[in-house]
Amino acid sequence: MYSFRAKKIQLFLLILLLSVPLFSAIAIYAIQPSLVLLSFILLFVMAFNCIFLKGNDFFSPLTWFSFTYLGYVIGGLYYSMGGEYYGKFIELTGIPFQEVPFYMMISLLWATICYGSLCIGYSIFSRDGDFIPKVKMAGLFCARNFRTVSFVIIPLFLITGLLYWLYVAEVLAGNVISLIINFQAFRHLNAEVHITTLPYHFYYVGILLWLLNIVQSGKKVGGFFIFFSLIGFIIDLTQGQIMQPMTFLIMQVVFYNMSTGG
Repeated sequence: MYSFRAKKIQLFLLILLLSVPLFSAIAIYAIQPSLVLLSFILLFVMAFNCIFLKGNDFFSPLTWFSFTYLGYVIGGLYYSMGGEYYGKFIELTGIPFQEVPFYMMISLLWATICYGSLCIGYSIFSRDGDFIPKVKMAGLFCARNFRTVSFVIIPLFLITGLLYWLYVAEVLAGNVISLIINFQAFRHLNAEVHITTLPYHFYYVGILLWLLNIVQSGKKVGGFFIFFSLIGFIIDLTQGQIMQPMTFLIMQVVFYNMSTGG
């Protein structure tokens, strides 16, 4: 027990040993050093909870979900350097470049607060605690009933989401290829033509229900499912986001491995 805890402490100290000099060097040359400080605080909170939180390890949901927050850390370091151009995506939003660091500062503050709240909730309701109820799946989502209705629900959701994505592609970019190349499904562009990407969630839910059906039936994930899952990744990617589509894929891998034991 002592040896295991000692290894955790050594890992945490190693992260600090590598990150403190790096962040300090960046802060020296940064135009907005406050962003460097906030990025370091978020990284510190992430490392501390991932390493020391009871019942947490590398393959736990908290650790994998924490990887998505690295985007805030990297973004804070990038925007701390200032400049008049922050990339195509920021330019398309119409936000003045002088205000970008301020909005990034607000984002880092909220990200740290939200992540801390997540860790508190995870520690309360984790499997190792006494708070999680032992509830069996019932109703629609019990294995027998769900496999029966899934033959209708899953294709319906997938077709609805896919057809709507094709419709958005036609309205915004003229075709799917242009939408994929230019990542044109931004919110402000959607608002200009009075459309929404909310129905995309039909496709996402269809994929997750399909995965749940695979797990409950004891089958292996096949190439057919992987193909449609990657389409969901592309649909998500065309909204001009990176971490969200990556989370969509990682979530499926983690869920399947936790449900089936790998």
